This record gives sequence, structure tokens and C-alpha cells, in this order.
Amino acid sequence: MAALGRNLIGLLYPEICAGCIRNDPLNEHIFCVECLSSLSFTAAHAIEDPRIEQHFWGRIPFEYGMSMLYFVPGGATQQLLFQIKYKGRKDFAEKIGEWYGSKILTGPRYTPADLIVPVPLHPRKLQKRGYNQSAHFAKGLARSLKVPLDARCLERIRETPSQTNRTRFERLENMEDAFRLGKNRKYTHKRIILVDDVLTTGATLEACALELLKCRGVRLGFITIATGRI
Repeated sequence: MAALGRNLIGLLYPEICAGCIRNDPLNEHIFCVECLSSLSFTAAHAIEDPRIEQHFWGRIPFEYGMSMLYFVPGGATQQLLFQIKYKGRKDFAEKIGEWYGSKILTGPRYTPADLIVPVPLHPRKLQKRGYNQSAHFAKGLARSLKVPLDARCLERIRETPSQTNRTRFERLENMEDAFRLGKNRKYTHKRIILVDDVLTTGATLEACALELLKCRGVRLGFITIATGRI
């Protein structure tokens, strides 16, 4: 049965590089050697990166913020995010989560958390897309970090227009009252990792954080696949 499952997955998701969708990936990897060498990695698991965390200075008391990759237009990271978000490659999201989780464990900045919380999609968007890419990235992180995943911690209660081409202030306005805590969820004095796919202005993570901070004693970190503006 296990072999049959692997064969079915292979038919649905053939082994192909997540960066170029052309070459064969390295063994036990999602990138070919060419794309892997072209990726622009952050060092956020090891040292504070102001380019990642400056979005929240003086606004949200995140204990740390980490992104695995810098976004480079037209590069392998953009293709990876496109495949994850629009081409159904949930497996890429989970594998990148596992990979980054194992990397985070080697650095000094991570503090063991109580749970991992992905940024939720609105139910209509979730139904249309069929999955939440951030939840699958979070699933991979949870597996490596050995931290429980709570995909129902937050609910998206307002479907917001696209954030593209909006200023930071407009994005924050757009996100106002878009989230709420899940029913019967209690997180007093919990250490929580918020997870999203891409960090741009930080408006979405900020809106989620403001809701979680309504719980007394909550401490927050955040992790994304990439940082930069698409």
C-alpha cells in the first residue's frame, strides 16, 4: 500500500525541480543543483536580520522573525512560491518547511514554542483553492521542530481585496478586523509561532498578531518562506 501511495504521488507530482520546473532535483530535495546554487538564503535563523524584522519595530513585540529566502523577481524563489500557491504543490510547501525547520534548530535564535499557527485563508478562498499554502508550510515546520500545529487558532472572517499595489498603510487598513481567535481557543501564556508564505509589508502578520496578543502573556515569533515584495 505504501508503494502504491508513492506511485500515485509520483503521477500527480512528478519529481521535478521546484525552481525551474525543468531539471531533475537532487536526491531527497526539491531543487536541482543549478537552482539551489542560485537561491538567496537569509541567515535569520542565526542572527537578527533588520530587513525582516523592521516591519514590526515599535508595533508588534515579536521575539524573533525568520524568513528562509530573500525574494528575487524571476528567480527560483518566485517559481517556488508560484508552484506552491497556484499549482497545487502542497508537497513543496511541506518539504521547504521541514528543511527550514531543521535549519532553525541549528541556530541560536529559536526558543521552543507551544504551538505553530498558520495565517488562515477566508473560507471562500480556501474552497476555491482547495488548500492553505501557509498551513502546509507550517505542517513541515511543525514536523521538524516537533511543535503542535493549530490550524484553527485563528479564523479569517473578512475576505479582503488583493494587497497588490497597496501602500503599507492601505494594507493595514485592508486587514483591519479580518481575523479572530477560533472558538473556545485559549492561549494564555503560550509561546506561538505565526507562519505565512511571504513577508512583504507585514500587514497580514501584524493583524494576526494583534488578535493573538489579546490573550494574556502570549509571546510571538514569526516564520515565512520568503521575504520581499512580489
